[in-house]
Amino acid sequence: MNKLNNTCIVAAISLLAAACQQTKHQGAGPYADSARTSDTLKAAEEHTAKPFSKTVNFRSFSFIVESPNASDSNSVTITPSGLSIDNRQMTLPVQGYVYEAEADDITADNLPELAIYSRGQTSDSTAHAIILNNNNGKSLSLAYLPDIFEDKQASAGFNGHDDFRLIENNLVRFFPIYENGKATGKRRQLSYRMFPGEASPALKIVDQVDN
Repeated sequence: MNKLNNTCIVAAISLLAAACQQTKHQGAGPYADSARTSDTLKAAEEHTAKPFSKTVNFRSFSFIVESPNASDSNSVTITPSGLSIDNRQMTLPVQGYVYEAEADDITADNLPELAIYSRGQTSDSTAHAIILNNNNGKSLSLAYLPDIFEDKQASAGFNGHDDFRLIENNLVRFFPIYENGKATGKRRQLSYRMFPGEASPALKIVDQVDN
């Protein structure tokens, strides 16, 4: 009987050792998955944004917007078509990485302006906008968008985490309102319209709504 029990114990130990060895080779336990997930997240944090490419269409006009989204000295290239005089490709410096582009008529002349949005890779993820004015359907030119901190009332409580959109002939900027470094739960909406300027068209705030 003792001999039989010893044989069973030896067999059980052998099976357990084999199972452990198999798990070691597979590396498929929950700890292995957690390690891979952690490595993936770390790589994602260190990796720059993917290159951006989008074709924006508005009636007979088309704009190809491309950016390498390089971590240093990033740029965006616009290739227009449909303009009557100048459809040359143009490349502009950009802050942060490009994440969206859209076109709409924000000058009420039935011609599209092009908006390109980028976001800084800082903790506040501040958004930036490049606005290209449509010059009577002939060419594109850069419009001036003032820094938000040039307007004390509009920038009060601003701490990044904002976004831009073209809505109903306006460039609209949304952001959460902060006070003493903490979010208040309120949001601000700034509406910009484009006006003629001395050197180039300029966008100015025409409405501010807090809610």
